[in-house]
Formats: sequence, C-alpha cells, structure tokens
Amino acid sequence: MIKAVIFDLDGTLLNRDASVKLFIEKQYERFFPFVGHIPKKRYKSRFIELDNGGYVWKDKVYQQLVTEFEITGVTWEALLQDYENEFKYSCVPFPNLKPMLETLNKRNVLLGMITNGYGQFQLDNIKALGIEEYFDVILISEWEKVKKPDREIFERAVERLQVLAHQCVFVGDHPENDVLAAQKVGMTAIWKMDERWDGVEADFKVDDIGDIPRIVEEINKMVGKEEKIVKENVMKKIIDPWFTVTPIGEKTFAISEFGHWEKVHSFLLIGEKEAALIDTGLGIDNIKRITDQVTDLPIRVVTTHVHWDHIGSHGEFDSVYVHKEEEDWLVNGIKKLPIEQIRHDVSRDITKPTPASFQPETYTPFQGQPTGLLDDGDVIELGNRKLVIYHTPGHSPGHISILDKSSGYLFTGDLLYDETPVYAFFPTTDPVQLVQSLEKIANLKNVTKIYGSHNTIGLEPSLLDEVKKAVQELKRQDVIKFGTGIHTFNGFSVQF
Repeated sequence: MIKAVIFDLDGTLLNRDASVKLFIEKQYERFFPFVGHIPKKRYKSRFIELDNGGYVWKDKVYQQLVTEFEITGVTWEALLQDYENEFKYSCVPFPNLKPMLETLNKRNVLLGMITNGYGQFQLDNIKALGIEEYFDVILISEWEKVKKPDREIFERAVERLQVLAHQCVFVGDHPENDVLAAQKVGMTAIWKMDERWDGVEADFKVDDIGDIPRIVEEINKMVGKEEKIVKENVMKKIIDPWFTVTPIGEKTFAISEFGHWEKVHSFLLIGEKEAALIDTGLGIDNIKRITDQVTDLPIRVVTTHVHWDHIGSHGEFDSVYVHKEEEDWLVNGIKKLPIEQIRHDVSRDITKPTPASFQPETYTPFQGQPTGLLDDGDVIELGNRKLVIYHTPGHSPGHISILDKSSGYLFTGDLLYDETPVYAFFPTTDPVQLVQSLEKIANLKNVTKIYGSHNTIGLEPSLLDEVKKAVQELKRQDVIKFGTGIHTFNGFSVQF
C-alpha cells in the first residue's frame, strides 16, 4: 500500500517554464537601461535557450548573454544576483497544486520532496508557492551533498519518512533523474508529462497533477485486490492435513503447525533468485512437502535458533544456515536438554492426526553440519530482497532475528511473540541478554509487522514501543535475573 508521495519541484510542482518567462520579462524591465538595445523577445528567447530547462546554472547563462549581446554598464554577476534574489517573486504553480496536496494530507499520505539545486534558492521558491507546510520532509541537493539520480538521496527520503521504498510513489518530470532513478530504488514512478521527452517508461503518466490522489487510490485498490487473489489461490492450492499455509504478504508465507500446543510458525520468503525458509518446524511432518508446492527456487534455511521445535525438517534441505554461536548445537545436539524431555514435549497436547512416520518414542532432533554460519549484521540476498541478520541472544546463545528490508517484516523467532511468555529460565538462557536483545529490536526502524514463531501470526509494530517501556520497567524493578517469575506487559510477557 502507498504510504508516501515524494515530488520533484521544478517542472513537477513549479511550472518552471512559465516562471522563467515571467521572471526574465521582469528582469528585462528592471535592467532596461543596460539591455534595452536588445529586443525583448530576443533577450527572453536566448535566455530560455541557454537555460536549457534549468539544467545550466545561471552564471554560465549570464556570462554568455553579456558577451553575446555586448551588455555594458552591468556585470553578469549583478544579473545573476538579481536572478537569485528575485526569481521567487515569479514562481508559477501548476494548476491544482494546493488542492492536490490538501487531498493527500487529508488521506494521511506522507509527503516528501527531493529537488536538485541550491538550498536557499530552492527553499525560497517552495515558500513562494506556499506549500512548505504540506511536506513532512524536503531534501535539497546542495544541503544533502548528493543529488538525483543518485539512489542515496531517494533512500534518505524513505528513511526520514519512516516508510519503505515500495510504499512510495515518486512524481517527477525528468525521465532519468526522476522516473528511472525512483524505479531503481523500488518506488512507483509517475511521470509529469513534459514535451521535451517522449517514450518515457513510467508506471503512470499525468498531465494534470490534480490526478495524483486518484492514481494513488487506484494503486492501493490494485494492491489490495492482488493480495486477495494471491491469498485465495494459495489457500485453494494447498490443503494439508498437518500444515496451515497463510500468505502474509507479497511472496511471503507463514507455514503453521496449529495441531500442536507449541503453535509454531515457519516462514517462507521468496526472492527473484532464491527463497529463504525461516526455521523448519517441529519435524512431526515434512515441511518440504509444503515448500515444494509454493516455489521451485533453491531454498536456504535460516535458523532463528537451534531448539527442537525450529529445526524439525532441517534434514530435508541442502542449504542450512545458523548463527556461529549455535553451530556446535546443530552438529552435536542441543545442550542441557535431555532427549526424554524433548520426546515428552513433542508428543503432548496434539489436536490433529499425525502421520504414521511420527514416532514420539524414537523422535530425535536434527543434527548435522550447517552450510554456512551467520553473524550480526550479515545480509542475505535473495534477488531483489535483502534479509538483515540481528544477533539477539537470551532465549538461546545464537538466537537471531531477521528483518526483511523489502517489506519491513521483522521475524523475531522466540524473542518476541504474544499469548504465552517468552522463556529465559532454562539453564541455557540468559535473562540479561534477552532484555538487551528486546531493546535492540525495539529500536529498529521501518518495521511494518512483527512475526514471532509462536501463537498469533503478525503483530503490529506499535508493540515495539511497549517493549521499550517494558525494558525500562524491568530495569527499574531489578528483576532481570533467574527466578523472578513471569512479568506481563501490554501485548507480551517474559519469564525468568
């Protein structure tokens, strides 16, 4: 869904052609004693020609005019200073500018602007149009030390708006600096049509910027319909006696085992070149039967932590990754957890029929050599989809959380979920590290949804604010230690 619209200024919101014509006519009159020997029409047309739509800075323009027209009595520097001081009084908006911005504001759409140019000059023009107050962020290339089409300036706008690139529409008139550059960072691009160019491959095209709210609404309707169709198709396609498949976003699926008291979820994330499977479940049934129905891409298993309810089908996959702190656990077995306890827990409180292959008395968690080891800050590239790894120990030494940068989904494993307590009372847990890890994820930016490995599928990012409060309260009470019991907060609880 579109949460933000970001605009170019010149040629998009500001009718620069009309503004330049108005300004140069006024300047001609102000400096008539020095330029009167030049026909006004010729002076105006030559300025516009040299200006090249604003892509030639005016020091070059005025130097050429003074030389070419043999202007005396006034310097090119004085003409340039006049341009810098007076242009703002000639700013002409495109029709429907303010009504368009007001409509987007009323719909709670965030507004941003990215414009190339000199800082104060561009800001003066924005103020002259009377639109500064509508914008949540304004980035001007001189002050940012980077300009379009560099992706950095687009990414800064996205970060400051606290949204994701695919949740943004960018509106601009230049085919490369605006349209293509925005598309390269994952935005939907609307081309403000300009007769200077043709054949521009934008997602949408407008002549009247007043149409932008309608286009944003259409995009959101299309996204909603597409998500509904995908969900319906997947649910029709996969009907399984043990696993429940829930589409949770574009090319993203929760694979749940609701027939077991753990209510454990694994997550399949599909990129353009590869898929990632976050955990492989209980091992009561073979989760690969499900992933084979959803994708034929190579699958990389990303292990949130080496506990029996998260590694059950690891042996079915060729590519398995784990945090370096739990390599030994995966190879040699889970520490300080007797097999008798595991077999008891895996076999109790089951509410669905289990396959004949499941034998609780011989159940043994996967053991094997991982394909690769993970560390804090690692990035897994699936092809136009990046997963960032965060080491979040406490529930276990090598526990990780995973942030999908493309969607803003945060997969928290057993660090954060609702309904039942997050555990940090086993011998291999660490209450202090758990609280530090909670604090770590609570400060992550651009999280749109939280997916824990148990209970409810999908928690709102506002829960992270509750986590921040909880961390401070736990510290204040000095209860971050073994034996202090269950501590309940708004939306989650922990047990030490």
